[in-house]
Amino acid sequence: MGFLHWVFGKHPVRPATPPDPNKVVEAAVLPLWVTPMIVDALEQQGIRATFAEITPMHLRAMINPTQSAIIYVMEPDRTRAKSMIGELMGAGDEVDDALDQ
Repeated sequence: MGFLHWVFGKHPVRPATPPDPNKVVEAAVLPLWVTPMIVDALEQQGIRATFAEITPMHLRAMINPTQSAIIYVMEPDRTRAKSMIGELMGAGDEVDDALDQ
């Protein structure tokens, strides 16, 4: 398998693996002010969650600085956590973008 096969998607696809209960994955990127409340709500539902503060380094963030945070959950709980975050934050394009990242 060469580099060009990898670039153009000709490489063999790995078989799907079951969720690893010991793996931590990203669930959403949200504004920092709301993240502790979302993490508390997830933990009340039995979903282990934590967050890390991030500082975006792109032009839009330099013009209008906003603090953000990434919410991390255990891999088996990821889909449940994403749906719960969507319910708590309400519907909208901004929420969909945060969950897709």
